[in-house]
Amino acid sequence: MKSYKVLFVIFIILIFSCRKEAVHNYQTEIDQLSTYIQQSEYLEKIYNLDQNIREEGSDLLQKTGAGSKAYKNNRDSMMKLDVINLAKIETYLTKYGYPSLKNHTEDAVLTPWLIIHHNPDKETSRKHFKALYQAYKKGDLEGGAFTLYLGRFYSVVYNKRLDLESPHTEDFEVDTLVKVLDLVQLRDEVDLVLEKP
Repeated sequence: MKSYKVLFVIFIILIFSCRKEAVHNYQTEIDQLSTYIQQSEYLEKIYNLDQNIREEGSDLLQKTGAGSKAYKNNRDSMMKLDVINLAKIETYLTKYGYPSLKNHTEDAVLTPWLIIHHNPDKETSRKHFKALYQAYKKGDLEGGAFTLYLGRFYSVVYNKRLDLESPHTEDFEVDTLVKVLDLVQLRDEVDLVLEKP
């Protein structure tokens, strides 16, 4: 029994050391993105990988069904890719902040939102709220995308969708979700920064 525990501890150490090495490698490649063009190309590559594996999965689902080995392999690959892409995006955001429409391509600007949206857990959603909210307030992230992120965050926290009476404004939806998700302080911190000249 002790040998299993030792093997388990070694396995855990190896996983964390490999993950740390992988993040280090992402840091190295991200540090080399010295122009907005290079940054856009890097983000677009992540965007395309994310979308391509999902399109492939959709095609496999239609052709082979949800129980097929090919579809299950695609889902496993997609989950692994989501983890890798999130590590890259987190490293990118730490280094450069959220990309802007002024300096980056439209797909590049959507990429951090897309990758965060595809990793819907409470910690990831909360961790990136300020960056996404600031991008939304600056006009770099469309309101529909931002409310989709907040709605999915709500669904993860409460295991249901938030039902708002229609019609309602985008501002009302954002304000309601920010309050319900206890993000008011984080929102106010971003608003303070944006108000400064």
